Amino acid sequence: MVTIPFPQNLSLLRPQAGREPLSIPAVRVLRPRVRVVSRRELLERAESIGNLAPDASLSFVAVRLRLAGAEPHAPLDAATEAAIGSHILRMTRPTDTVGRLGPRAYGIVLQGTGQVAAAAVAARLAHHLNQLVAARLSGVVADVYTATGTGVNAKMLPVAAAECDYGHCS
Repeated sequence: MVTIPFPQNLSLLRPQAGREPLSIPAVRVLRPRVRVVSRRELLERAESIGNLAPDASLSFVAVRLRLAGAEPHAPLDAATEAAIGSHILRMTRPTDTVGRLGPRAYGIVLQGTGQVAAAAVAARLAHHLNQLVAARLSGVVADVYTATGTGVNAKMLPVAAAECDYGHCS
């Protein structure tokens, strides 16, 4: 049997007889700052994912916010937008990209997500966002649409998901 000496630059986690226990400093995990990207960054991200993996599944989710009983293009206040944006960020995976599509619209690029998983994400988002707005933000309705394809379709997926809002799909 070969015996290898314990390296001098490392410390044992349990104390040896007659020694004090070691104090180990707390480890701080640094997380990258998660943010909602701009429309340009969102569409560029979808296109770059499509170029890297043209045959892989790719989905795009569009979240449209509308004011019930108000003019269709009336702006939302900043607090409402911030609450909804942070809620969407909490509900997405680290590999997903969340961005603004317009003044009252968000887009989410779902990398490696097929039709069934994208539909589940859209249903979950619709459920939770409408619960959030019902509880805190009266008069706001969140409509969620999705489009699925492969990386080759990366440029068309945001257009397909957004067109659902204008009555071009069922």
